[in-house]
Amino acid sequence: LTELMFTINVLRAASRKYRFLDELFVCVVRNKTKRSANQAAYAVTASLSSITSKEASLIGKSLVGLLMSNQTGSAAVEEFILTYPALTELDAEFAWFRPTLVAIADELMGKVAYGVKVRAAIGATFSIMDMVSDTVIIVDYYATGRSGYANLMVGLVLGNIIIQILIVYVQSRSIGNSRWRTFFFDSLAVVTFVKPGLDAWKVASGQEQLPGAALDPLVEMMFGKTVEMVFEGIPGMVVQCIAFVESEEKSMMAILSLLISAASTGMTSTVITFDIDIDPTKRKNNPKWMGLIPNVNRGLAFGNLFVITTTHIIAKGIITALLAVTNSAWMWLFMACDYGLYIAYTFVRSDVSFFVPVPAKATIPFGIAARIILKTVVDFTGCLFFRIPMLVGGSWFTFDLAKAQISVLVVAYLYNEFCEDVDGKMDPNEVWGIAGGLFTLWLVAFSHFVLRVAVPEYRHTIWSTQTGWQTSCAYFLENEDDKKRVIVFHQNRAMWEGRIGGEVKAWVRESWDRWERDEPEWLKKVTPTIPDDLASSSHNSTPPPKMGLHLTKYLDDFDMPASSLPTASQLSLLKRLNSELNTPCTDCQDDLLLLRQVWETVVSPAEFPSPDFSIPSPLWSDHLGFQSPNPISDIRGGGRLSARCLLHFVRSDMGRSIVAKARKRRDEAVEELGNEGRPDSFASYPLAPALINMTRFIAHILGVAGEHGQPVDVSKKRSPFYSLLKSERDFAVAVTGAMHVLDSEWERCNATYMDFPFVIERAKNITETMLLQTVRERQQRVHSN
Repeated sequence: LTELMFTINVLRAASRKYRFLDELFVCVVRNKTKRSANQAAYAVTASLSSITSKEASLIGKSLVGLLMSNQTGSAAVEEFILTYPALTELDAEFAWFRPTLVAIADELMGKVAYGVKVRAAIGATFSIMDMVSDTVIIVDYYATGRSGYANLMVGLVLGNIIIQILIVYVQSRSIGNSRWRTFFFDSLAVVTFVKPGLDAWKVASGQEQLPGAALDPLVEMMFGKTVEMVFEGIPGMVVQCIAFVESEEKSMMAILSLLISAASTGMTSTVITFDIDIDPTKRKNNPKWMGLIPNVNRGLAFGNLFVITTTHIIAKGIITALLAVTNSAWMWLFMACDYGLYIAYTFVRSDVSFFVPVPAKATIPFGIAARIILKTVVDFTGCLFFRIPMLVGGSWFTFDLAKAQISVLVVAYLYNEFCEDVDGKMDPNEVWGIAGGLFTLWLVAFSHFVLRVAVPEYRHTIWSTQTGWQTSCAYFLENEDDKKRVIVFHQNRAMWEGRIGGEVKAWVRESWDRWERDEPEWLKKVTPTIPDDLASSSHNSTPPPKMGLHLTKYLDDFDMPASSLPTASQLSLLKRLNSELNTPCTDCQDDLLLLRQVWETVVSPAEFPSPDFSIPSPLWSDHLGFQSPNPISDIRGGGRLSARCLLHFVRSDMGRSIVAKARKRRDEAVEELGNEGRPDSFASYPLAPALINMTRFIAHILGVAGEHGQPVDVSKKRSPFYSLLKSERDFAVAVTGAMHVLDSEWERCNATYMDFPFVIERAKNITETMLLQTVRERQQRVHSN
């Protein structure tokens, strides 16, 4: 290390200026510590100008302790730097200091024999213990004649497994050659209940998002934990609590199973809050809301959060069970009023819209559904992460916590006073003891966290009255960095359009030319998400249609071409095209002839010595982007009509050019990345499926079929497009033109596979605009003549 410090110029210059740097890095890399050394290190408050080599040694030895208590190397380094004033000054002076420490920390993560690996082991252990205890209690339910509870528990477990495997499939389906290996390995982790530990290990070891994977490891872990909590942890806990309260004999096994279930769900809730809050990227992007966890003594904060969440889960489960046993109608009435009050609260504050982008018509239903799910999580876990305005919001979060804890005492009273005296009824003193103990423990733990652990500047986030739409608007208005401002396009438009829509449009208009000139690195990912009416606001041309809406629905800015009823010949053609669209492509002689002609046009004998026509064959995927070696299974979605359009496409000069460009993009990706993964999955779009999609779109626009391909009666329906159709070839020409628009937009946006839905929607809108312009020009020529 000393030789390295001398060899690299920037390190040598820094080492000469600050003599203690060598000792600091030696102790960091040595990766050994003692408890006494850690305690002594935290006492070091010297500034950069006065720190000694001995103090630097103590500081360097303390990093390993932080690696043990953080999920990632970058989070550990963040806490490491912020803990010591001297390191904070070094970070400000040298741009290389933090990245160097992060690189070292990521490397050490794999060498620490405990620490973060303990986090992974704890996650897996809790999951396995929870499942073992659940299995034992299910067997006990069957043995004691309570099969209803047993069946509920089995259903919850199986439901969670199915959903988790579905998540694994979505995550791995586009990874490439290793997708099935990844799918089976992760699915095995799901069914053996060690997936939480595996996810924690992926994050702790610094694994990056695989090419084609839907989620990065941290988001995958958080998503999996939330799903497990919502679909198994919370309802399973409630079922066990009700069964426990109703049982005549309160066995120790039932109590132990309850405690394990509560601890497992509590660990999940704690990890979600802790890991998201301390993540350096999250803190940088959301400095107003991420930072509640202090930069030192994070292990204490983690333990405090775990106690808060676990006691809340037990208390909520017990009171739900006591109220259900006392009078189930009271329980359902209380829940209906509680949820109804919350939804009314969101409507009164104009905050029912959820931040996830959805179609305008789905905004309210989706928002209500999302709010109900989020409230359920908060009700039964008290997870502090959900306090942020984009989710539940601080004011309701605090109200919910207070209501839940007060309900513990109220329900205890109702149970003792109104529950019928039946075998198994708990002694009033026991009920008050449990209720009072849980209430006191939660109150002490929560008060300690708020008053002694939480960062004072962030305490207000626990009870803040700010709404989601206020947060969205404030984030845009208070940031001048374009990279941060564009997050508005990843949010539900209903949250900001009616409030700062003018400011957003003016910003896009003023910035568009600069973005196209400078091409910032974030632009290609954001461009497909910018609504067309905003993206076009900087140009003088006729604005293209809004994203997700078709032009014929809102032609306000220019004259609509004259519409007419179809002639007899046009009506006959429309019926023939619809019949072709709804005739499945099979392995019959006519369809195989069509596919053979496509094969002979695309597959070059010079490139492949024996290009005999074959179905299935990998060449269908390699040359035309079919999703399987058997093109018939893909073409079935567009019928025989899409096969005819595909043949016209590959025979046209335009189509041959597009096919060649798609193959070139794939070959360049293969050359750059090698044979690992599936580079074509992000180098280009799926050509054949895109053409089938465009076939159905053109059929809908030109009146051949309904929106979903169904036959329509157009004999009495006026449309400007009928004049474009004189033969089947005209339809195929329109599809080829639409593919040209799609390919041009793909290159203009420098898009990736994940952008495909946005790009094809934009291409459809542009295509419809062009078709309308073509009709209008023809009508103008007729009138002028």
